[in-house]
Amino acid sequence: MGRFKIWMIIGGAVLAWYGFKEWRISGEAKADPQVITCGALAKDGYGKNAHVKMTDFLLSPGGYVYEEKTSGGSWSKVWIPVVPLGGEYHTMVQALPEDAELPAPKSFNVILQTEHASSASMLSKIGKRDDIQGVVINEIDSLDSETKKLLRDSYPGIDLDKCWIVEHKRKTKGAMLSLLMLLAGVGLAGGGVFFLVKGGK
Repeated sequence: MGRFKIWMIIGGAVLAWYGFKEWRISGEAKADPQVITCGALAKDGYGKNAHVKMTDFLLSPGGYVYEEKTSGGSWSKVWIPVVPLGGEYHTMVQALPEDAELPAPKSFNVILQTEHASSASMLSKIGKRDDIQGVVINEIDSLDSETKKLLRDSYPGIDLDKCWIVEHKRKTKGAMLSLLMLLAGVGLAGGGVFFLVKGGK
């Protein structure tokens, strides 16, 4: 019985934290995405709507970071820098011979985070799309230290803390549902604490 109460507290805390994050991002992201170019996002940010449909982008050929699933070898999550079409890097690449090895961009301000590319070929397909829908998640999340280290190995000198992180295909739960999740989590965790303390007397 004591173990069940502990699980109530843990489960409630996780639900409350998830609800809080969703509630916070719901204040930044509207239900409908705004269409924004990669260049505009990189330069000026997302403005009043973190829910974006990003256009005119190029996935960096200079390196990316991925997590593998525990079995099978496929990817569970990928982080890859994104640069604008028509920008300095794109212009430079276009001037290179077709068989030239593409260098890594020397600067970027946008990183795509996706759980929808389980392989390099699937990531390439995302890069060929006309747009990428997602939510800019800087208000609620950031790159972990290991991901930062690996990206810095490929892109030295870039301040990753100033990059906008677009989570691919993410949608918001809405303020009301997020608040209900938060309150339910608090209630569940609080109930677990109450019964645990009561049972100990």
